[in-house]
Amino acid sequence: MVAILVSALWTIPTSDEVISGLATYYTPGIMEAVAVNRGMSIAGFRGGVALNRVGDLGRTVWLEYNGEITGPYRVVDCARRGPHFEERERKGYVVEIDYRLARDWGIVGVGPAPVKVHFELPSIAGRKPV
Repeated sequence: MVAILVSALWTIPTSDEVISGLATYYTPGIMEAVAVNRGMSIAGFRGGVALNRVGDLGRTVWLEYNGEITGPYRVVDCARRGPHFEERERKGYVVEIDYRLARDWGIVGVGPAPVKVHFELPSIAGRKPV
């Protein structure tokens, strides 16, 4: 029953203004290829990201890492429904970023990094905007 409820969340857009968890990353060129395959332009965005839920596809988000906020990013991909989605949720993975951003953040080869995903443009008072 719990697995059915968790899997049902996959279709629903995230309702929170901010989610916190861990960021993982795609290998070079994959995020861009996914955007093209989905017919989604990332022109005017800092890039594409993948969130866990299919309901979030096409949304605009901003990422906060080490107190710095970057964005906007377009959600161009999501976790596969079922065990893949459930495992990402269980492990606290909230976003996958492109390789370029992972390299800029210094997390390539290091592993998941703590991040916040903002669904509204956050106030940058007291924070260094990037």
